[in-house]
Amino acid sequence: MTHAHPLLYQVIIAASAAHMHNQVTAGLSSEPSGPLLVDCLIAKQKALQMMPHALQSIESIPADVMLAAAMFLVNVELLESGLHGWKPHLEGAGRILSLIHSLPALDESLRDYVTADYLVSVAPA
Repeated sequence: MTHAHPLLYQVIIAASAAHMHNQVTAGLSSEPSGPLLVDCLIAKQKALQMMPHALQSIESIPADVMLAAAMFLVNVELLESGLHGWKPHLEGAGRILSLIHSLPALDESLRDYVTADYLVSVAPA
């Protein structure tokens, strides 16, 4: 799916680079962490720049892809700092989720997985 949807591609790169950066800074890898953080930030910026266009053209970019991208952005923010930067992405995912129930699923298992991820994220602790 990432070849067909650059938004999803960039957000997965961002999440992967943030995860690898955390492993390096925790001493679990001997790679230099600086380039990983730069890769994360560049991919995250690209994804954030693509998101408004994707939301404006919901007919051309499957809503499931946008929902998955929003949830990956939540994960990127959690990996980067764990502070409250993830909340707007979770709220956006909720808005996308409220729209997609009336749209056909790109992949039913993807929709189910990402919807479950969202519901677990908003469930009270």
